[in-house]
Amino acid sequence: MCCRRAGVGNGGWCRAALPPYHGAVSESTEGSGAAKERGLFIVLDGVDGCGKSTQARRLVERLGRVADCEVPLHLREPGSTPLGERVRALLLETDLEIGPAAEALLFAACRRQTLDALVAPALARGRHVVCERFHASTFAYQMYANRTAVAAGSGSGAGGAAALCQAARGEAARGQAARGEAARGEAARGAAARGNDEGGDDVLGLLRSWAGAPRPDLELILDLSPAEAAGRRAGAPDDRIESRGAEYLSQVVDGYREYAGEREERAVLVAGNGDADEVAERIWAEVCRVR
Repeated sequence: MCCRRAGVGNGGWCRAALPPYHGAVSESTEGSGAAKERGLFIVLDGVDGCGKSTQARRLVERLGRVADCEVPLHLREPGSTPLGERVRALLLETDLEIGPAAEALLFAACRRQTLDALVAPALARGRHVVCERFHASTFAYQMYANRTAVAAGSGSGAGGAAALCQAARGEAARGQAARGEAARGEAARGAAARGNDEGGDDVLGLLRSWAGAPRPDLELILDLSPAEAAGRRAGAPDDRIESRGAEYLSQVVDGYREYAGEREERAVLVAGNGDADEVAERIWAEVCRVR
């Protein structure tokens, strides 16, 4: 698998020129025929403890200082809307049993609400959006990391996790011509063994097929080893997902790396080690790289 890692650069402000999402808004400004420039949609993602919240705040502040537009909108997922905050509390309850498929769908509901209520209107006004977590989290946590439970044949949600993981890998295989046949074969063998319908729980496919929904211009995944991430979180209470243990979080890290390797230029691994200033410069270099 080939995935690009962010380098360090100084870089002043620049306007990204990545391919626009389908349904991008073109709106005339009052008193002129000029089209309003769409805002940037940037995602910061990564395993718990990687520093994405700290870096999201820094990026919002830096964009706000140099961009000639509204202060960027800072969102977290799940959350940021009344629905999102309620579902967030539900998802993180330590004593609540939620299967992988149901968990992914709850995250999906929050994401769609955030896109419709907050992200799309902001981008249409030319306002930049910085969001903590997006599709990469669904892939890494609800799909990829659950392979461990599926392989062991344990957990009431194993079948749902298997179908989710299979669907995600099947979609990735279709976009990777060189590896497509092998990946499709693996998915087919898994489906036959488990007796699952390939399309039944294709949550990642559902997320990407939303008509008119904004897609990120850039997904920056902070890459940090499980041990380093756990060290940063030492002493902090674990929520329902974080309490799944070191092996699960190790699978999450691997899932993020696979996601970045299969998404070409839109998803980039950024080294999350070092101090906060160093990581912030790596992130800024990536934002400016796409001019």
